Amino acid sequence: MRALIISILLLSNAIAWAQCTVLVLDENKAPLPLAHLKISSLDDSQKKYVISNKLGLVEIPSIFCGKKVKLELSFIGYLKYTGSHELNGELKLQLEPDVKLLNQIVVTAQYAESNPEKAVHKIEILSKDDIESAAAVNLQDVLEQQNNIRINQDQVLGSSLKIQGLSGQNVKILIDGVPVIGRLNGNVDLSQINLQNVERIEIVEGPLAVAYGSDALAGTINIISKDIQEQDFALSANSYYESAGQYNTGFNASLSSQVHQYGAHLNRNYFDGWNPGEPFLSLPRKTKADSSRFQAWKPKEQLFGGIKYRYASGKVKLSLKADMFKEEVVNKGYPRAPYQIRAFDDIYRTHRNDFSAQYTHQLNDKFKVESFFAFNRFIRKKNTYIRDLSTLQAQLTENTNDHDTSQFTAFSSRGNLSSNLPQGKFNFQIGYDVNIQSAEGKRIENASEMQDYALFATSQVELNSSLKLMPGLRIAYNNLYKAPLIPSLNLLYSFSEFKLRASYAKGFRAPSLKELYFNFNDINHNIVGNPALEAEYADHVNAHLKWSKLHKQQRYTFELGAYGNRLKNLINLSRQEASNQFIYQNIGLANTVGSEISFAYNMPHLDFSVAYAYNGVSYQLAGQDASKMNYSPEFSSKLSLKFLQEDAHITVFFKHNGASVQTLLDENGANYLSGLEAYSLFDLSLGKKFLKERLSLNTGMKNILDVQGVNNFGNSGAHSSGGNMLMNWGRTVFLSMNYQL
Repeated sequence: MRALIISILLLSNAIAWAQCTVLVLDENKAPLPLAHLKISSLDDSQKKYVISNKLGLVEIPSIFCGKKVKLELSFIGYLKYTGSHELNGELKLQLEPDVKLLNQIVVTAQYAESNPEKAVHKIEILSKDDIESAAAVNLQDVLEQQNNIRINQDQVLGSSLKIQGLSGQNVKILIDGVPVIGRLNGNVDLSQINLQNVERIEIVEGPLAVAYGSDALAGTINIISKDIQEQDFALSANSYYESAGQYNTGFNASLSSQVHQYGAHLNRNYFDGWNPGEPFLSLPRKTKADSSRFQAWKPKEQLFGGIKYRYASGKVKLSLKADMFKEEVVNKGYPRAPYQIRAFDDIYRTHRNDFSAQYTHQLNDKFKVESFFAFNRFIRKKNTYIRDLSTLQAQLTENTNDHDTSQFTAFSSRGNLSSNLPQGKFNFQIGYDVNIQSAEGKRIENASEMQDYALFATSQVELNSSLKLMPGLRIAYNNLYKAPLIPSLNLLYSFSEFKLRASYAKGFRAPSLKELYFNFNDINHNIVGNPALEAEYADHVNAHLKWSKLHKQQRYTFELGAYGNRLKNLINLSRQEASNQFIYQNIGLANTVGSEISFAYNMPHLDFSVAYAYNGVSYQLAGQDASKMNYSPEFSSKLSLKFLQEDAHITVFFKHNGASVQTLLDENGANYLSGLEAYSLFDLSLGKKFLKERLSLNTGMKNILDVQGVNNFGNSGAHSSGGNMLMNWGRTVFLSMNYQL
């Protein structure tokens, strides 16, 4: 009998050894079913995904029992757990609750890094995974899939956007909180903002004029760069190919030593141009210098480079950054009569240099000081060459009007003192904002300088556990225009599983130096500045209701929102019929309204979202009655399937942009309609990781519906010869790679 008992004990111990388990518990020590556990050997040579049963128990594969392994435990609605354990018998792991989805944080217009669910503003986050699954090369690629955002194309000036029916001049674009300069025709070229070194993008629809001042009427887009890796040394290489003729490559490197961190990145994007009707798949090849040398999509080369230094010790952080950008766009002309052996080529060269210093000091548990100082220079050169098509030699034309250099410089600084009391009912932020811009060049009639100085203050008041108010006020001085007081009021009301956000804000935008003084004239453009422009004033209201439900490993989200904007002295391009010239003018009042409804379903293996928006715009021109409201629908959807065991995903994007109509003013004060017909975008992406997740491959197809040009009815605008506006190059396949050395 004694021998039998010993045998049973030994057998029980062997079974326990062979069948080691992990018990997953919630914050109340109750079992969590359907939790996802990733088990990896210490050298990452073996890994396995397993799911807890209805009792919260995970049975560990025998190959890992009795060994020390790495564990990653995740459950939607809880913080991810990572750690190393030796698996013998039963291991209990308790997860901490987290109302954040995917551990997201936001910093735009916040007192501190914050959960987006707690933010008073509605903030849309495009994560690193969103950028990678969309195979987005630049800011345009990822924004064109978002509702309430419209992208327009110009083959020389680049891509631009509208948010809530308002143009890019009313949209503030920031990189790590620093304003981006270099607007052409009032817009920042989105294709000039590379995403290879970007961690996430935060989008706030509606005015943030109290915090960020001019150009923040329609919305603010803040691009957050990747942090420097904390490991001693890291190096990654990336490449991207698209069959329309795009070839990109680059690298990122970082070095860390105690409190000092260093980073560098370099990227080259090259596009060899494209014409409708070109083969679906093509490689660079020699071609004849005939009429086919003219290309609808212009050849373009872009170089991005930057270095970064970061010091972090205790409560002090200092970051120094220098970024350089260079672009060359070639507009090849047709062979000239009578002998067809010479042609005129325009070359547009852009240089952008950005230098910034950011400082953060956590004074204590309650107060923090933040500030940045930045210097930005933007240079745009245009030269015309006469090229001999037999020898391919080129020389500058003798006409001085064919050549131009314009330079824009900006100094900006922003600083604030903010409180962040965890249990406090009242928090505040006070700060200053300085922006000084200057412009000079042959096509700038009066080299001038615009100065903005402002003090701002906001506060967050928790009236009770459900209601939070955020009033704000900005006092500003502009050396060219009288700036009014700019107030705002935001509220967040939480009840049950609902969150209601609402806001009212005023906005003010002084005309830019380009709108005032810049003249741009070439074969495709004839734009004239107007020194008599008045500043824009705006009123904005919005409301947004969000319902979110977490059930087991599934999250359901339903959102409903509406907004309204009223702009006085709207600045817009007006066509002068006699000269076919476009001049900036104040055209009166503009009203934009819109509504949006969306639904999202998330679980570890699947993400699905669908959204519908209905946006309208009307104008009340000087001395005229208000025009009717012209509405445009939008529909977008995204489906992503994740294969965790294989480290792979399949993602499908679809967006339909309805016909967009706007009313414009001609030289006689008469209004006319202009706009684009409806079109749809459809993309497919497949990704997988190899070599212990060091190698990431992504492939797929873009513009599956082969949308190339969109009919431009009414009047074509200042940047097109009419009839058809180029929107995309044709259907393409792509392949991207990222390798962590």
